[in-house]
This record gives sequence, C-alpha cells and structure tokens, in this order.
Amino acid sequence: MKIILASDSPRRKKLLGYLGIKFYVIPSDLNEAKVKESNPKALTQKLALAKALAVRRKVKTQDFLIIAADTVVVLGKKILGKPNNKAQAREILNLLKGKVHEVITGVVVLDNTGQTIIDHEASKVFFKNFKNQDLEKYLDKNLFKDKAGAYGIQDLDDNILEKYLGSYTNILGLPLKKTISILTKFGVKIKTDD
Repeated sequence: MKIILASDSPRRKKLLGYLGIKFYVIPSDLNEAKVKESNPKALTQKLALAKALAVRRKVKTQDFLIIAADTVVVLGKKILGKPNNKAQAREILNLLKGKVHEVITGVVVLDNTGQTIIDHEASKVFFKNFKNQDLEKYLDKNLFKDKAGAYGIQDLDDNILEKYLGSYTNILGLPLKKTISILTKFGVKIKTDD
C-alpha cells in the first residue's frame, strides 16, 4: 500500500516521519479560499477532505492511503487565516496579544476503497501581553509565512508564548496521537520509539 501525505508542509512531513512509515508527498494544490464554512471545526475537516480528494484524483496506483490535514487558528468566533504579508501578520498577532486562542486541525485519511475517517483535534494557546519590539523581532524573521494565525509555535520565544494546553503536534499542524489512532484502523503498523 502506498501511503501519501497530501501536503508539502515541512512540519507535517517531519511529524509524519516520526511514525517510522514510508510515505510519499503529493501536494493537493487546493485553492482553500473556495471552501466556505463558518464553523472552525467543520472548516478544518472540510478542507482536509477537499485536499485528500484533490490528491486522490492525481494518484495512479491502485492500492493507496491518503493522509490530509488542515489547521486554523480561532480567536472567539473569528477564524484567523494565513497572512499575505508582514502587515497582515502584525495585525493578526496583535489580535492574539494577551489572549487565549484555539488551534484546530482537521485530519482525513481515505483509501482506494473509499473508506474515509474524518476527525479533528483542538488545543489552546496562551499569548503574553508582549512588547512591540518582541513582535517586530519575530516578524523580521519572516517565519509567519504560510502559517495560520501568522505563527508557528516552534518559532515563538518566551516573550510571546505563555503556555499551551493540549496536543503540541496539533498546534504544529498534524496531531500525532489522533493520526496514529486513525492509521491503525486502516491496518498501518506504526514504529514509534515509545
């Protein structure tokens, strides 16, 4: 069986690599702006499914398993997407300043028979009431690009990040415990160090 990750995200590739399984990468090239949904959990699942189906159309082999994920950052009822530039990143991070927000990742695994499992994971992230100079220092590194909420938790220092509750790998973009649970239902053998 050919296992395919429907993402070119370096973080998702690295996380899936921890599971000790051989997989291939086929980006979905999905135009995420076309997928509409106001409920954040439903949105992540809808986007992950759309990515998986887009990759399914590209797969030539008969025996495959596609893993797709999508992550959003939610403040109250507002879904914060990926910034297009530094000004948008600054605006998003200033919205999160001194507040608690949620990071939700939808995960979809589907196989060539049409069997599909859709789930999601949610974690809470607490930001400090950080100083402008700390924000500008972060923005100058250009690490906000292609990241929901304009940040990657692994890139934040103690001046911005206070703490998080829940799955760290979820905040990175692929909740590993949830993904392992789904993959084992498809008969995939996971070789972790645990």
